[in-house]
Amino acid sequence: MVELFLKNHLKIIKLVYKMKRVVNILDVTLRDGLQNEKRVYSLSEKRMLLDRLIKCGFKDIEVTSFVDGKKVPQFADNIEFCKLLQDNGVKYSALIPNKKGYNMMKESGSIITEGALFVSASDTFNKKNINTDLEGAFKRFLEIRKEDDKIELRGSISCCFKCPYEGEVSVERVVDVVKRYKDLNVSRIDIADTIGSGTVYQMRKILDEVLKEVDISKVTGHFHDTNGGALDLVGECLKYGVTTFHSSMDGIGGCPFSSVRVGNLSTQKLVMYLKERGYESGVEILK
Repeated sequence: MVELFLKNHLKIIKLVYKMKRVVNILDVTLRDGLQNEKRVYSLSEKRMLLDRLIKCGFKDIEVTSFVDGKKVPQFADNIEFCKLLQDNGVKYSALIPNKKGYNMMKESGSIITEGALFVSASDTFNKKNINTDLEGAFKRFLEIRKEDDKIELRGSISCCFKCPYEGEVSVERVVDVVKRYKDLNVSRIDIADTIGSGTVYQMRKILDEVLKEVDISKVTGHFHDTNGGALDLVGECLKYGVTTFHSSMDGIGGCPFSSVRVGNLSTQKLVMYLKERGYESGVEILK
């Protein structure tokens, strides 16, 4: 009886070992990456970049932001660009800060399947970034949800670790935003380290509390690599079972409304990190 148990147990161990450990990379080069670039990229250049990303194997791409093109010139062509998107098995998403942004997305007639909402756990950051506070932001989001109760929404939370203006951000504040997003029935929630100051200890505290409210399958990691600690946060998230992380090619981009230097996690670094630890992403960096 003991021998039979050990034999079956060994089979289970071998089966688990052979199972693929798959991680999804949500590429933000075209949105969070380009928004900080001083040179405004043309429609054809963006199309070429998108084609390259698809050839690399990305299946989850954030393509633009439906904001005022006068304030953020990089996205002045957002409607025209989204009309070029093709149905090729890629999940396309775009930032929609308010109902106006939602209407612009609809106007594009594109195949975008996910609208990304964004708000900070810090109200000072919110006022500088989206010109409102937490309450005001969710009033805008509710307008979108009432307009379309079937649209897939992703909720981003910036400054989950530290705010460039207010300093340390409490875990309770992050959980409050998570609960609000939960009430909106979002499909995914981005935990973002906007200025790249997060530590593994903070990451653990955040996940311990956030997972009391939502399932791990809904959580994604968006970590800026300002101080070289983004991969440490990825590693901690992997232990909890997070399977989606954001990155941009060469680590370009970041938030233009931060008072400190920021930069995204490099896709090349993330892909290599995952490979070395036995994870598959389906992404191959083209030479």
